[in-house]
Amino acid sequence: MNSLLITRRDFLYLSVLGTCFGLSGCQINSNRPTLGAYEGVLPAEMIKTLPDSWRFQVLQQQNKDITYQLETLRSLSLLAIGDGWLQDIAIDEFMPISHERYAFNDHLNIFLRGFDEKIALKLFPIGFSPWVMLFRGGEPWINKARKSWEVLLEPGLKDQLILPNSPRIIMEIASRIRDGGIDILRKLRIQAKTFDDRNALNWVVSGKAKLAIVPLQNCMSTLYKDPRLTIAIPLEGAPLNWTILLKKNNFQEQFPSSWLKEAYQMPLLSKIMNTGWIPPLSYSELFERYDTVQKANNQSLFFPEKAYNNSWSLTPLNELNRKTLEERWLMSTP
Repeated sequence: MNSLLITRRDFLYLSVLGTCFGLSGCQINSNRPTLGAYEGVLPAEMIKTLPDSWRFQVLQQQNKDITYQLETLRSLSLLAIGDGWLQDIAIDEFMPISHERYAFNDHLNIFLRGFDEKIALKLFPIGFSPWVMLFRGGEPWINKARKSWEVLLEPGLKDQLILPNSPRIIMEIASRIRDGGIDILRKLRIQAKTFDDRNALNWVVSGKAKLAIVPLQNCMSTLYKDPRLTIAIPLEGAPLNWTILLKKNNFQEQFPSSWLKEAYQMPLLSKIMNTGWIPPLSYSELFERYDTVQKANNQSLFFPEKAYNNSWSLTPLNELNRKTLEERWLMSTP
């Protein structure tokens, strides 16, 4: 998820990124169609099953060299990105993708209804990862955390909480806390040790913090290795971090529909869900198929049906809504 406020350097980079997608260019030396994504956007298990007729290109998010962007990004046939990038790309340079052959859940439909119809037709949300609470030594708080986000205001977590570097995510979570009164956002920000989703996992694993808010996909592999860690998804739901597939206007190849269908079925489905990345299917389809729950040192993928159904997507902001949220954020400064 993007922060509401970005630096000038990031703005210039994103402008270049949007321009790159709008350029028509020659394909790379290989004649195979190319799926591109930044590292961590797609599960490795899913990338491995991409048909041999396709190639996968890892995009270097930290490489802001204009020549690299021009030569690499314009060669793609399909692009997989997080939903926070949607406002920064040239959407007119992509074409509609039909996903009528798939039986998706209400989360996907609600997410798409937040966009203008012409834009929604070009978006193919293929999976998501919920933002979760990641605890180290969380025994005093874990039961409360699995009920409500109100646990974030516990006195014992003051200066032990790592919040995302995203005002919007923080405000979304604050709006679900019922006990905070009108100053709930300010109270939540006071609780934080720092705002750092990029290094949140390191803060918790090192013992420098007791709790971090992170996408499940970012911490699931560590849960398998470290028995001190526990996750909680409140019954009142969590914000969802979507992965979107986009198809370039010059796309000539057959869409790899069999690739997605395989990812949504066992046994690959179980492997993918164990990474914290979840296909947009109904709860029964997902977790009834996920019958042999993989354990991570007695830690399972804990996502109750009520929490799954109550989770929500972030809708795109118009200019008025953006300014309102920015003002609210500034007014809540401790």
